[in-house]
Amino acid sequence: MAGTRRSPIRTCIACRRPLPKAELNRLALVEGRVVEDREKKYGGRGAYVCHELECLDRILRNDRRCLDRAFRKKVKFLDLAELKRKIEAEEVLQGV
Repeated sequence: MAGTRRSPIRTCIACRRPLPKAELNRLALVEGRVVEDREKKYGGRGAYVCHELECLDRILRNDRRCLDRAFRKKVKFLDLAELKRKIEAEEVLQGV
């Protein structure tokens, strides 16, 4: 009996929407900095954000302290400018 594999579901820390893990960007805390974890190589606690520009803006402004909550510590430095440029480029390509 062959079963179908389901992809794991993760929740965007900004909008709280559950989505398949493959559709989200993973963030990791590396030496006190929040960075995008494209290869998913950084261990430890991770946070997921969807591809919506509004969600990334909310994270950059640290509304509702979503990053602090996700990493269970005060986050001081964000290194997400490249991720924001990528999401903006995707929206331009999609004609949004």
